[in-house]
Amino acid sequence: MPGANTKGSTFKVAATITDVFGNPVDATSGDVPVTYSGPGIVFGALPTDTNAAGQLTFSVLLGSNDSGSGAVTVNYDLDGDGILTDDVKNITVSKTVTLGSAPKTQRVNAGSFKGYAGQRMSAKVGKDWVVVPALASDFERVVEFTGAGVDVAVRIYIDRVLMDTINLTTK
Repeated sequence: MPGANTKGSTFKVAATITDVFGNPVDATSGDVPVTYSGPGIVFGALPTDTNAAGQLTFSVLLGSNDSGSGAVTVNYDLDGDGILTDDVKNITVSKTVTLGSAPKTQRVNAGSFKGYAGQRMSAKVGKDWVVVPALASDFERVVEFTGAGVDVAVRIYIDRVLMDTINLTTK
């Protein structure tokens, strides 16, 4: 989820659960309890499972007077017994977002990134992957040479969340 969001807007929370080999975990209903605390309204019910790609998502609508911070916690009950504190293999991840403040201007484009300093960028350019573990500044350009006249789809991920897919022809 974003580090900051403005009043009267919506933000999306996305999480992906993978095993130690990087394979997606298709968790069944009830094995992934999710909590959100803070201002705003969650659209629908919070997820309790992941899809076949190991992903779960939900959105929060902020009112025009909402401010403060919100916290999301995603738990994974690995042994499926409904008790999250009994097994060191169970996983809990939390993140806090500042609400009601102006976010940094952020933008992704095929090859350039604005406002994502320190975040992981990965892109699938055709069949190749480009990974930058931490973008060095608030404006960075990343180049992947593919040759001229190639039609390619560029899928751009920030912190493993798909931000955009851009179809282009290289020059």
